[in-house]
Amino acid sequence: MDIINNFILNNISYAWMVFGIILIILEVLTTPGIGILCAGLAAIMVGIMILSSLIFDNSYIIQFGWFFAWTVVWAAVLWKPLLQLRHSKPNYHNIVGERAVVYKNDLVKGKTGVVKWSGTVMNALIIDASGVSFISVNQEVIIKDLKGNVLLVDIAT
Repeated sequence: MDIINNFILNNISYAWMVFGIILIILEVLTTPGIGILCAGLAAIMVGIMILSSLIFDNSYIIQFGWFFAWTVVWAAVLWKPLLQLRHSKPNYHNIVGERAVVYKNDLVKGKTGVVKWSGTVMNALIIDASGVSFISVNQEVIIKDLKGNVLLVDIAT
């Protein structure tokens, strides 16, 4: 334990950087969010500031002040980009144009039915522009669009 304490006290800039890397790894492996990521980046910044003699290595209160300040700065800078990245929706519309089969009961226009697509049973509606009022069981349909978790389909020609 003495070795670790001596290393930290004699190499405080590297200790801050190691702490920052540990926080970033912790963020990646565990919690979704940006708080720990920002704190990790802030710790690395404090380590760089100490290493470049912008702050003294024996002024711990100032180090923690800079740590919290950098955490706020990183949070302000990364908040919107990471929020957009987190809430970006995967492209589920790649199934548009695929074929599915009406499953269990006839599909009636205006009512939700079910189709089987790629081995998965999914809710489906006949699109308003379709010229048919119902589609029989086991008949093929083409997926025209997606509305929430419901496929909008038309009869396959």
